[in-house]
Amino acid sequence: MFQPHRIVALAHADARLYGEVVRAIPARGTLWVRPLLLAAIAADGTVTSVQDARAASDLILPADWFAACLDTEAIPLLAQLHVPTAGKQAIAPPNLHPFIDRVCRLQVGDCRNDLPQ
Repeated sequence: MFQPHRIVALAHADARLYGEVVRAIPARGTLWVRPLLLAAIAADGTVTSVQDARAASDLILPADWFAACLDTEAIPLLAQLHVPTAGKQAIAPPNLHPFIDRVCRLQVGDCRNDLPQ
């Protein structure tokens, strides 16, 4: 199980959500994760764009959906985020919710396929 403050990633198709573990919930096998950024990933694995997701709501999702990130992977991406301007309202990226929705639908579909008929 991941420890608090660990940077983790949730990958699906051509995107990866990076977040910070707020708390592990071992009894439920879940993580409370604070989104940091949503990265678009090219076919060769390079990051093509980074969107600030720090204004998004926290997530509680199964721990096994996440992978640990190395500092060498996360720090250059975090460095691309801008410091919020005073008085300017931060908003979550508009494609974050659809990304989470696709991941959940895929994962729930996989779980349903594992159920006995």
